[in-house]
Amino acid sequence: MRYRLLGRTGLYVSELCMGTMTFGGASGMWKLIGGLAQDSSTALVKQAFDAGVNFFDTANVYGFGDAETITGQAIKQLGLPRDELVIATKAYGVMKENVVNAGGQSRYHLMHQLDASLKRLQLDHIDLYQLHGYDPLTPLDEVLDTLNDMVRSGKVRYIGLCNMAAWQIMKGLGISDKRNLARFESVQAYYTIAGRDLEREVVPLLRDQQLGLMVWSPLAGGLLSGKFNADGTGWFFNGPRIHEFVAEMHENAWGGMQLITVGECPGATVDDAVRFTDPSRGEFDMVFQFEHMGVDHGMGGRYDIRPVDWARLKSIMARWQDGLADVGWNSLYWCNHDQPRPVSRYGAGDTAYRAASAKALATVLHLHRGTPYVYQGEELGMVNYPFTSLEQLDDVESRNWSAEALGKGMDPAAVLAAVNVQSRDHARTPMQWDSSEHAGFTTGTPWLPVNPAYREINAAAQVGDPESVFAHYQRLIALRRELPVVVDGRFELLLADHPSVYAFTRVWEGDALLVVANLSGEGVEVGLPDGWDGAEVVIASGDPAASGMPPAHLGVLGPWQAWVRRRQLG
Repeated sequence: MRYRLLGRTGLYVSELCMGTMTFGGASGMWKLIGGLAQDSSTALVKQAFDAGVNFFDTANVYGFGDAETITGQAIKQLGLPRDELVIATKAYGVMKENVVNAGGQSRYHLMHQLDASLKRLQLDHIDLYQLHGYDPLTPLDEVLDTLNDMVRSGKVRYIGLCNMAAWQIMKGLGISDKRNLARFESVQAYYTIAGRDLEREVVPLLRDQQLGLMVWSPLAGGLLSGKFNADGTGWFFNGPRIHEFVAEMHENAWGGMQLITVGECPGATVDDAVRFTDPSRGEFDMVFQFEHMGVDHGMGGRYDIRPVDWARLKSIMARWQDGLADVGWNSLYWCNHDQPRPVSRYGAGDTAYRAASAKALATVLHLHRGTPYVYQGEELGMVNYPFTSLEQLDDVESRNWSAEALGKGMDPAAVLAAVNVQSRDHARTPMQWDSSEHAGFTTGTPWLPVNPAYREINAAAQVGDPESVFAHYQRLIALRRELPVVVDGRFELLLADHPSVYAFTRVWEGDALLVVANLSGEGVEVGLPDGWDGAEVVIASGDPAASGMPPAHLGVLGPWQAWVRRRQLG
């Protein structure tokens, strides 16, 4: 963490200041903004302090006092040293509806609110007390007299302001200078690369007068966070009343019926999913989240192709496993009707390791906690269609993107290469049943041509073959029925930063599984936990001899080799 002086003072504050506007809020606007309870808020305060943040900003009006109360209790619960914290709060907003003098910046209101803030925060002084806006009804002389008295009393160390025009700031500085009163040392204002109005007058003033700048909403209300897509979906997905509406739909549409409900929830967070799938809430049984679908996308979206970042993908999957470990349920999938074939996307494609990579990917996915989804053809190891012309595309998204990319001057070969990796059409070619014409899918003309690999990759060739990808999927599904640990076992990720080895354990009532897969075409050697050498192998695939290394221990893995071992603990 880096630290900077606050304005012209000698006080050092962390460059990152933790805001608490989302703490508490039992009703109205504040509930919609955040509504975080004490435990969640305390955890955030601890995480910030442990990362070096010493600057915490709140306001009396946040949650009508709840945010200050929760912040003060978090400091107390964590035992944070007061002399290592810089606590800022604000006053101006109306604290009680329809009550005279319950807002504004009169001496009456500010003095009362300072005492109330100190009580809620469980402190004897505020390090930075800020005007939460400009009060046109109270003379600025009265306001500054009041703030000056607060400083002289020792209840406030420094004063600042928020959301004022340059002339208002300068007027206040002039009064303080003329009457020798405590001076504004900081300005808190909206400032971001998406909103730079502050640069016209306020920023030059701050530089000239040596005032510190505290920026609120630097990500422009989430616009710059990456969660808002170009199509605008970030503005209306997962709205503030989504859970209310889903619960209502559950009650009136399928409540009490023997159904499994799945919510397709792009943009949902782990916390969202917990609420969606908590059985006590009556919403969904599980949700489809899409976070892991972007690990091979660049900033330009799905057709900005990047190598699969396995460390990132493992981190995402582990976070969802941990987040829904106690309440809720995961959906597990590599592909669907909108995603390319996983063997081509994550695996070895149409190469000698196609089947081995299909099995390894299946092993990893099916041994997670949750409900695995098998999209048609995935259980055969079907691969992407080899498009040779953009005219062959049927998917409207692929066609529109291709036309736009060509219009911007992109090389046609690069455009074709991109859609050959990511087009949704790959998942929509006919199912490959056998080696007859049109792969046995139809005697007519299919809407898309059959993948030319159908003569080798088809159901008839694999059903009954114990070494096939299909048979491997059957064994994985059987394991889920035979071993409760596969369904209910606790998940723990291993080798989180390894670029190609996916390893984790599952533990349930003394029954333990170790799942290891080398998701690359090269042999690797890794360190694995002790105690597994003599463990039962419940399922395995790939050729360990292909590693090119002597099999000295379990951590020597051949290309696309995967296995699951089982033992009893204790």
